[in-house]
Amino acid sequence: MAGKRSTPVVVGSKSFTESVVLGEVATLLLRGASVDAGHRRELGGTRILFNALQHGDIDVYAEYTGTLIHEILQGRQATSFAQIEAELRQLGIRMTRPLGFNNTYAIGMRPETAERLGIRTISDLKHHPELRLGLTNEFMDRGDGWPRRGSTWSSASSFRAACACGEPLGALDPMIRVDLQADLREIFARLSKTVVLVTHNLAEAAYFGDSVVLLRAGRIVQQGPLRQLIEQPAEPFVSEFVTAQRSKISWD
Repeated sequence: MAGKRSTPVVVGSKSFTESVVLGEVATLLLRGASVDAGHRRELGGTRILFNALQHGDIDVYAEYTGTLIHEILQGRQATSFAQIEAELRQLGIRMTRPLGFNNTYAIGMRPETAERLGIRTISDLKHHPELRLGLTNEFMDRGDGWPRRGSTWSSASSFRAACACGEPLGALDPMIRVDLQADLREIFARLSKTVVLVTHNLAEAAYFGDSVVLLRAGRIVQQGPLRQLIEQPAEPFVSEFVTAQRSKISWD
């Protein structure tokens, strides 16, 4: 939380659901205390939010202690609440007490798959290097994520880890978006990993992927090259989704 500023208080949130919900909760609590407050939703990732906080573009946002320790305060040897609070104070930032819930990362697997392979613990994964792990890009990069956990499993390097990106280019200026698309495609080509990119933009999906997977209500409706979705739609929903993609400007 930044130092005291004139109202209205600006609450920020990151580009994922939980952060947006926490931002809404903070905004409603402020308004309930008769404080004029507004919520700027889905501004981006950790660095964008923290920089905005330091520069006074927002006044408060919800952050995770693990992110504070391993990303924002990396290298400062701050692990306890008191140490984190002291380090942030030097940066001109104040922190509330913890909100009271644990947001630990977990690995999910279908029960039938776990039963068939006899997997009960994370350590059991070392016996199945053929498994494909779908992990977020943040988990792949964080010091307390894959770099540390993956190295504790023998044969971990043989896992075909997949990097998942959820709407990484959403809400960007179109010219900036085009430049970043080119940069990301080059990065993905160098990763030697499967990349799952979530987007509502079909053209973007086709630019990045060899295969497009269209989902509806959590169910795969059709999978294949974009041309197949256009020319051989599996059901009316596919045609409706493709038609809804505006590819050129209408002057009417």
